[in-house]
Amino acid sequence: MGKIYKRRGSPYWYIRLHNRRYSTYTTLKTKAEDLLHRKEHELWQRRHSIEDKTNCQLQEFFNRYLEWLKTNRRAETLKSYRSIINEFNVFLRSYPSVRKVRDISPYLLEEFKTYRRRGHAKAWTVNNNIKGLKTIFNKALEWGYVYDNPAKTVGYIEITDAKPIRYLSEKEYKKFFEVCKQDFAEYHSIFYTFCHTGMRRGEILSLNWSDIDFKQSMIYIRSKDGFRPKGIDKKSKQAKTRVIPIHDHLKSMLYKLRQPSGKVFTYKGQPYSHNRLRRVLMRIARQAGIKDLTRLHELRHSYATFLVKHGVDIYKVKELLGHSDIRDTMRYAHMPTEFMKEDVKKLEALDGIDKKR
Repeated sequence: MGKIYKRRGSPYWYIRLHNRRYSTYTTLKTKAEDLLHRKEHELWQRRHSIEDKTNCQLQEFFNRYLEWLKTNRRAETLKSYRSIINEFNVFLRSYPSVRKVRDISPYLLEEFKTYRRRGHAKAWTVNNNIKGLKTIFNKALEWGYVYDNPAKTVGYIEITDAKPIRYLSEKEYKKFFEVCKQDFAEYHSIFYTFCHTGMRRGEILSLNWSDIDFKQSMIYIRSKDGFRPKGIDKKSKQAKTRVIPIHDHLKSMLYKLRQPSGKVFTYKGQPYSHNRLRRVLMRIARQAGIKDLTRLHELRHSYATFLVKHGVDIYKVKELLGHSDIRDTMRYAHMPTEFMKEDVKKLEALDGIDKKR
């Protein structure tokens, strides 16, 4: 058995194992103990001729990880992580000596952050890359390719270049659906459902009639052939099912369109092409005089904002949107300052000002 100890004059903890001394280069006792356990485990593997996976080629691991994603995650997730790995591989061209999984270090990942910023990537994009690498190397840790996640301590960049979240005001909402109902009637039901459920594009285009419970007034977002919901259930490790309650007006609208089976929303009986809905959205916005409404996701933002405005608890909004992290939802809690103005004006009563006079 090994032990950790401190040497006189050094701030770092050291490991003594089988008459060999190693510096941990850390002042934290818990981290030094963790390194000792890993050293002991590595030695045990060697003695029992167990394969040392930390010697695996980095690209071999990346390929295995992408294959695992292909089987276990959504197509959109696979596409996203493949993009992150491709960006990281381009960066690694400047580090030809980095060939194995164990060669990845926190310092190298910090350099990757700097490289991405120099390439004018937005802070949000860089943070998304780092978040993805944390997830990738967590899987490397689980599979035994590393003894510690090298991305674990890599921090995120403060976001100062993000665009404000675009959402419909109540006035814009009325204009949008007036034009939609009058001139784009065949799209009214799908846009209305977007705005009154907060569903993502993939969720709404994959929605089947069997996913709607008209008796309970519920829509179920769940796995089916060709579709896997975003988010993972922590207990089952499977795709997370989400339930969205719907109000009577939306239920009535959908009930009139109902079919025995199949997709709820199609274009002349066929799946929507990739950009059709977005193009129609922008046409309606232009005709209604609504500026900067260019993405379907902005209808999801509108749904969240309307809920917050009308006093729905932020944790309930999180569940309705299907966010895995409350921080993603909290941005809506800080947005709607324009409709808080009337609430703030109530403070004038402290000075005895009567607004009714």
